[in-house]
Amino acid sequence: MDVLDFGCGTGIVTLRLQPYVRCIAGGDSSKGILFRRWHQVVKPAGQVCFAVLYKEDRSFHSDNTGVFHFGFDREELKKQLQESGFRDVRDMTVATVVRDVAGAGKKEFSIFLIEGQK
Repeated sequence: MDVLDFGCGTGIVTLRLQPYVRCIAGGDSSKGILFRRWHQVVKPAGQVCFAVLYKEDRSFHSDNTGVFHFGFDREELKKQLQESGFRDVRDMTVATVVRDVAGAGKKEFSIFLIEGQK
C-alpha cells in the first residue's frame, strides 16, 4: 500500500506507519517540518521530496485566520535539508497558481519541489 499523509506536521504518525506500507509520503504547510527526524528514518540512498508554496506577501489566502506561515524560502529549506544530512539537494518550480487577490486583480504564486537524498 502507498500512503500520503497530508497535514503530517512533524511526521510523528507518518513515521510510525512506515513499517506497515510499501511507500509513504508526508506533506504539511507548517514550519514544524523536522528534516533531521526524516533523515533518521529514511533508508540509505532513500529520498525525501516536498512540494511547497514559495514565500509570499500574505495575499495567497483571502482570509489569513488560522494561517501560521506564508510560504517558504527555497534557499533556507535547501540549507535545512543539507544541515540535516541530506545530499544532492535540488529544487525547481513545478507549478504556478493564479488567484484573484482583493485590490490587486489576478496574481501568480509559485509552487516549488525540493528533494534530497540520504
